[in-house]
Amino acid sequence: MGARVVALTAALAAVLMAARADAHGTPLPLAAWGDFGAAAAQCQRTLGQAVTQCALDVWALRRACIGAQLHGGPCDANATTIAVRDARQRALDKVDAACTDAEVMALKFVDRQEALADVTSICRQLERELITAVYGPGLVGSSADYVVGEASPARAACLEAGAARVTELLRFAAREQRAPFDRIASRPMVPEEKFAAVARGEERAVRARASVAARAAAGCDATAFAALYGHSIEQFLADVGTRADCLVGGVYVQDQLRCPAPQCGNGMEEAGEECDDGNADDTDTCRADCVRTDCPVYANTFDLIQDAIFDSRGCSDDLCHGDANAGGLDLRIGVAYDNIVGVPSMSSDQPRVDPGDAAHSRLWLLTAKATLGRSDVPGRGMPIDPPALTQDELEVLRLWIDADARRTGSVAGTGALLHACLPPPLDNPIAAGVRRR
Repeated sequence: MGARVVALTAALAAVLMAARADAHGTPLPLAAWGDFGAAAAQCQRTLGQAVTQCALDVWALRRACIGAQLHGGPCDANATTIAVRDARQRALDKVDAACTDAEVMALKFVDRQEALADVTSICRQLERELITAVYGPGLVGSSADYVVGEASPARAACLEAGAARVTELLRFAAREQRAPFDRIASRPMVPEEKFAAVARGEERAVRARASVAARAAAGCDATAFAALYGHSIEQFLADVGTRADCLVGGVYVQDQLRCPAPQCGNGMEEAGEECDDGNADDTDTCRADCVRTDCPVYANTFDLIQDAIFDSRGCSDDLCHGDANAGGLDLRIGVAYDNIVGVPSMSSDQPRVDPGDAAHSRLWLLTAKATLGRSDVPGRGMPIDPPALTQDELEVLRLWIDADARRTGSVAGTGALLHACLPPPLDNPIAAGVRRR
């Protein structure tokens, strides 16, 4: 072995041995790990393939669903959840068919059930980590909901570029980093050969990150990417690239390549964290110590208005603007928007909602009359039954109408006024989504 490879091997060993998270108790030292025999080695190869394919399949399903949300389209969350469960089960079935208890015990698992449990837990954790790392700037509320608001074309393009590069990197890095361990598992090798093989796999993964980063600019230039994610494309891929270490370290029970310990503040929700939005702001939905702040989640400002004002204030009740259709107006969910925006009022020549002009919108004027006591507005203040809207609720209505009364998208400031979680506004397509340091 040449001096350069020996030096690289020693340096790599020092780096990889530091701050790794163990999943199986005490892993076997790499020097003593391997040469398990043909049957056990094939079981090991199957474990590596199954957990990688599970992670990639689940990521593809979530990515398709979230991609639809980014463009204001529907996402069948129930169908996606079922498909995700099926992907996990396929991985378990593959391992169950390929491995016996004796073989997984030879690989240093307690038994086959532990191996199957690890496949499931790794696949689940990678799902959360990839979604929060890639789509974190657009996630609304708890990451467990996987709700992403509609994005401007520029911001959607950057998020999709990030997703595409992560897919490419994970597939390549996992394959390259599994390969040396599969060889070590199947044949006798001296420790120096093992360390060198692992080092070469790591080198290839690092080179792949540089190649993938160069292609990221096709969908999102470096400046826009850094504005959205808070760091460079290269740093983003370096952080996400460690997920390949987690895939390998989770099912190859050795001490050389392990999943990095969680780091609160890196924008990726890792094991043991409730959330991680990458900033030190304790007033948003995720505290600086990666503990979640609960708040109701809405896909857009109009959905917030529907729930917090029309429904919660009784405006859509059956005896008011529900079944009774008072004043010819139905404010129930699903029909309210089409009944107010650009629709003439029955009691005035003003429209119920004039997009872009709250002061010329009958809905806002009547609610302002009740809340502010405006005597210059003809008609009865709304709602008729007290209490009137709060000034914050009234301000949300005004902001929404003055921002063109859109059915989709968020209006800046409306979520904070009503203590709700909304996607970043569309008005500032890149900077509005920044959630990371």
